[in-house]
Amino acid sequence: MPNAQEKFIDQVTDGFGDDLEKKHNARELLKEQLSDEEGVFEKVNAQFEESARKPKWLALAVSLFIMLLGGGVVVYFLYVVEGGAELMSSVTAKYVNNVSQIAWPELYPGELSDHAVWNRVISGVQWALLLVVASITWIYKSCSSRTDKKMFEKMAKTFGLNDWLFVIGVGVLLPVVIYWLVNGTRTELSAQRWDLEYRKFALPLGQSLSLFLLLVFIPMLAVAHRVQNVIPMKEREGMLMIWIVAGLALCSMPVFGLALVLDLNERAVIKLGYAIQVMSFLILLIAPITGIVMRQRKGIVGIVHHVRHHLLVKVYIVASLVVAVQMPIYHGLEKYWVSKEGIDLSAERR
Repeated sequence: MPNAQEKFIDQVTDGFGDDLEKKHNARELLKEQLSDEEGVFEKVNAQFEESARKPKWLALAVSLFIMLLGGGVVVYFLYVVEGGAELMSSVTAKYVNNVSQIAWPELYPGELSDHAVWNRVISGVQWALLLVVASITWIYKSCSSRTDKKMFEKMAKTFGLNDWLFVIGVGVLLPVVIYWLVNGTRTELSAQRWDLEYRKFALPLGQSLSLFLLLVFIPMLAVAHRVQNVIPMKEREGMLMIWIVAGLALCSMPVFGLALVLDLNERAVIKLGYAIQVMSFLILLIAPITGIVMRQRKGIVGIVHHVRHHLLVKVYIVASLVVAVQMPIYHGLEKYWVSKEGIDLSAERR
């Protein structure tokens, strides 16, 4: 009677069919890297069997539905709903050269309606960019050999409902919640305290870019963490670079809100925020190159690296929908603040 680890290896390698040489090589690689935690493998095998009962087309159908739903929301709230560009042009206060001397209530509520328009439009842009990231990730993981892809696709089936809930919660919803707490509040951290057009939208654009970077990098960390818990390995994949860049993206978000609050050169603070993000973009470009080098190595790096990217495609598609469904929320905020325009601002002073 095979033990739980042997059963897992059998299920992963049965996709090689009658190619005994490839099956043998795959088995040897897995045996070398997998741990001996029998209890964990029993749970993994149960999830494997449950996934095997689902139709192969189901994941593709769900992904296509999510993309179409997100696309429909974006098209509707960018091109069909009235009041987009017209609202911004009619409500926006005139460009202010020294916005730091203007008190918060004086920019309210017309300025907040402008920020709502901005966030609605940016959500549509982020939707498109996340689909681009999902496409690049799909192309990248498809560069593996057919033999490797069979093994990685099999191992990706070990992901269960709890794993997906964790990844979506931590990797997608958490960055969005952080953005709402930083940008959507009236604290000193929010760019919404200041004129939207200040320095050509430098402040709100910076915070929006931070959210996009978080939605790219935090899912990598969440998926890697869950994969290495679901599939017990003798070694863990190094994620220090991704942790650093996710931390940089997170730190850059409040910097833009503080640019006009700190007793420092505001231009220098804004440049610092963008410099941090440039570092993040550079690592985003370098990561695939280092990944290509890593996957030439045998063992844990190659296995977990590819399983992670196989799962990330779906996570980025879900993330694109999450940012798209914010558009009706921001549209509601637009209408709310427009209805408040003309109220007695003195009643709003703190």
